[in-house]
Amino acid sequence: MNPVEFRFKVDGLTPATLPMWRQAEYMRELARLLGEKEHVRFLDLEPGSAIFRQQVEHQAAPKVRARVLSLLAPDASDDVMRPFRRLDQMLADDNAVGELRERNQRSVVVRFPGRDGTTAEIGPIVQEGSVSGELVWVGGEDRTAHAHVRDGDVKIPCEVPRDVAKQLGSLLFQNIRLSGKGRWKRNRNGAWELLEFKATDFAKLSDATFREAVTQLREVGLGDWKNVPDAAGELRRLRKGA
Repeated sequence: MNPVEFRFKVDGLTPATLPMWRQAEYMRELARLLGEKEHVRFLDLEPGSAIFRQQVEHQAAPKVRARVLSLLAPDASDDVMRPFRRLDQMLADDNAVGELRERNQRSVVVRFPGRDGTTAEIGPIVQEGSVSGELVWVGGEDRTAHAHVRDGDVKIPCEVPRDVAKQLGSLLFQNIRLSGKGRWKRNRNGAWELLEFKATDFAKLSDATFREAVTQLREVGLGDWKNVPDAAGELRRLRKGA
């Protein structure tokens, strides 16, 4: 059972023009993108355009392939989107573009627009807002305190007043909403990134699951929800604008 090779091409750089520290940064993000860290090996940097060659053990290849292909889906996880965005930003900073493909496959698996990205960065801007999720940590030693809220795979650090932190202590590992002001920036991929959030107030959220919430909507008879056979699916469709 032969291993599988993935090739990441940086069009605009060569091994001679790629500093060692930058090469290490590309390798780090590639490792995060491919996943299966115990089964992926770096082979070499091919001449010509800088081409990073990675070898994936046969038994791990299907997982790596599925992970990379998930980038083409609109609901790709943050775990795989973060290294993709980082690599794309690096390419843009280096005035290059990139592509990732499996060796001996004629089609490109994933393209990285890099310097050719059309979305302009916006911000940072400051505006009122809120963040929601599970409170996983609260504390601090200076005049301000800090709380960490987990939303899925993302952990969001927030600054909170000390009196608010005291009240949050009893809500550890529960779902909350923090309200306040955030600094936001839209990156070149069109995604908004939260740079900083200063909360002034909070509210405890219900621990009901999504389907439990839909059931409650049906029970109170809001509109025609009682007559929708798959209300959960319909809400997801509406949320995505489908």
